[in-house]
Amino acid sequence: MSTTRPAFLEDFANTRSLHPLASFARASLGTAANARGEWSEIAANIPRFGFDAVTGECLGLQIEGARTNSIRNPRQEGVVIGTPGTLPTNLTIANTGGLVTNVIATGTTNGVNWVRYQAVGTASGASYVMQFESGTQIVATPSQLWGCSLFFRAVSGSYNSVEHNVASRTSGGALVGAVANPAIAGTATLARYGAVVALDAGGTVARMNSGIRFGLTSTVAYDFQFEIGWYQAEAGGTVSSPILPTVASPAASTRATETYSIPVTSLETGANFACVVIWEGVVTQAAAAGASQTLWQADDGTDNNRYFLRNDAAGLTIALYRTLAAASSSAAVIGTTTVNANTRSAVSIDGLGGARGSEDAGAVVAQSGGPTTGITTLRIGSRPSAGDMFGFCKRLAVIPRAAANDAVIVLLSA
Repeated sequence: MSTTRPAFLEDFANTRSLHPLASFARASLGTAANARGEWSEIAANIPRFGFDAVTGECLGLQIEGARTNSIRNPRQEGVVIGTPGTLPTNLTIANTGGLVTNVIATGTTNGVNWVRYQAVGTASGASYVMQFESGTQIVATPSQLWGCSLFFRAVSGSYNSVEHNVASRTSGGALVGAVANPAIAGTATLARYGAVVALDAGGTVARMNSGIRFGLTSTVAYDFQFEIGWYQAEAGGTVSSPILPTVASPAASTRATETYSIPVTSLETGANFACVVIWEGVVTQAAAAGASQTLWQADDGTDNNRYFLRNDAAGLTIALYRTLAAASSSAAVIGTTTVNANTRSAVSIDGLGGARGSEDAGAVVAQSGGPTTGITTLRIGSRPSAGDMFGFCKRLAVIPRAAANDAVIVLLSA
């Protein structure tokens, strides 16, 4: 057998399926878009395969950690078309800016249901603000990171700017500090826009809410229409895929952690786990402070004895680690990735406690002092305790012997 031929290969990007001996779980619905950009809800414990929104290329198996959409009514239920009509349950116009709001239409584009609104009149202030949730509903803490997102389409008319509107609030709903307003690059095509915002550091922050803000010029006449759908506010350092409640049951809703694993007995590596692990994929956000993203991990069913590759917290560094008897090594940095860019790594484990790795044909970096027996499980995108990845795995391959030399590791990571 060739020393570079894998005994095990998950080619997710091409097969869009899992090895029959692999285990996958997600104890909730999920959402995903197909190659045509059409969104749908995916049943619990069914894997999701993501696609590039521009090229339609399959990005591989989607893996995300648990997240809660704290906005109760992202489907905008309760809306009634009219002049002015009835706004969806829990949605409010926090600042009219002198404009009147009308509900013009409802519909669905690429699987996403939306509501079209009109804002019309002569401005008496600098902004028109729509908030998606009450100012006392969503519990938050000072400096907490929140991922806020929505689908948006500019239909007609003009305004000075369009932005997310993320507010830090007291338990009673009073505003604390300045409102965060990351820009939305709205176009005439319904598209999803997201931003991560750190709440105000003030000690009275206990709630938050989010919405959309349009910049105006006082005394100028306006008449613009826009569509919004599937808005979301999730505590965390990334914007993840849309999370929706059950139809007709508006409530904060959670998407469960996704886990993938394969028993080492399926990999032909032997008891000492001597092998090369090749991982190729995409991270969709830089790891947040205090929240690393595990690309893969080989372990004994715990985090006490393992080899693992991760995107370290607070950035895009990719590092190789080992843990023996619950004592972990320092990072062996093998490279740096880029958000939404493909990266490929190869890690050779010698079965004697050593590991050497390379990313994208870069320099080989070594670890030592790892476990030499007891490895039972290979995982993608998570570990038993935490460290969930947000992204896609295109391919996972295992060659059941250590690489002959560093040149082979570099070749396999290219």
